Amino acid sequence: MKLDMSKMIPVVLIVILSVPLFYYILFYPDKRNNDTENRLDMVIGFYISGEDFLQQLIDEDISDTLGLSSDRIEFYYLVDYSGFGNTEFFHARNYTKIPLNISQILPYDSSELDMGSDEVFAGFVDYISDIEAKDHCLIIWGHGRGYEGVCFDGSSMLTGKEIGSSLTGKGIDLLIFDACEMICAEFLYELRDPVRYILGSEKDIPDRGLDYSGGFTRFFGSNSRDIKNLAIDIMDETFSYYSRNPSRFSLQLSLIDMSDFMAFSRDFTSSFLTENSIYPDRFESGKRFDLGLLLEMNNETCLLRTLEDSIEYLMILPSTSGVPVKGLYGISVLSPEFTEDGIDNPFLL
Repeated sequence: MKLDMSKMIPVVLIVILSVPLFYYILFYPDKRNNDTENRLDMVIGFYISGEDFLQQLIDEDISDTLGLSSDRIEFYYLVDYSGFGNTEFFHARNYTKIPLNISQILPYDSSELDMGSDEVFAGFVDYISDIEAKDHCLIIWGHGRGYEGVCFDGSSMLTGKEIGSSLTGKGIDLLIFDACEMICAEFLYELRDPVRYILGSEKDIPDRGLDYSGGFTRFFGSNSRDIKNLAIDIMDETFSYYSRNPSRFSLQLSLIDMSDFMAFSRDFTSSFLTENSIYPDRFESGKRFDLGLLLEMNNETCLLRTLEDSIEYLMILPSTSGVPVKGLYGISVLSPEFTEDGIDNPFLL
């Protein structure tokens, strides 16, 4: 019986073409699995706007974390000290600063950066977010004034809209504000999409700031590497630090689940605010009061419960001086009288 070669040719071609595919499957690992196995556990970026801060205060926070890097965890720092010509960009390794060129994050090199510039901030965010890791943590360190902005450098500052735009699509899991008054409803609203958790204070940050050495060390030594646990460990260790070293300022820290906060913001309405509404005492700059206390005093029980759901963890440590902290829920809001200067307040217009 003769073979029909016209039918055999396609079969032969399929066999020949399949050989490289079988070889690749047998001798090469799945690239996605390989990338997952080799990627870092965590990347931590410090964005430090140090104008009007003592160098010692900045260096203490750097030294507290410089030795914590490992093969699975990496720390990156963009630091601008007070004065001119002293911006540093470096990576931590074995208790040592490994200098990096600023041209790696910006289209130019410089020894002095404007940390209130959204171009500079976005460049740093792009750099750390491009590093493959299970989780990314970004710490914004500097002066803060709530919805007005953070990282004041001369006449410039980062606004909520600029930070939100720079973080969109970058996979930042935990955003930490080591700056005063940043957990305010208006500012959180600007960050509604790009971040999972935000840690900060609705009040002033006392003295030394957050305890990174204790918080990161405790987290890295634990069995659980959930990013929320990192925030809680930093909060707990900061509480412990100020319990041992009392400050003249009270301590208040909040951890916000941003998906729950956005659920609250969708339900919120200012229609209950009338000339007969009851307002809490304003605090800090005299422009803000506690949002939860506002709801409580006006009997907005359902909204208060939804707000409480968005606050994953709350910490309050009273002091003998400074603004009282009793009754705070953990998120501030601008008083309506301060929403007339071009401020787009999604809550109290």
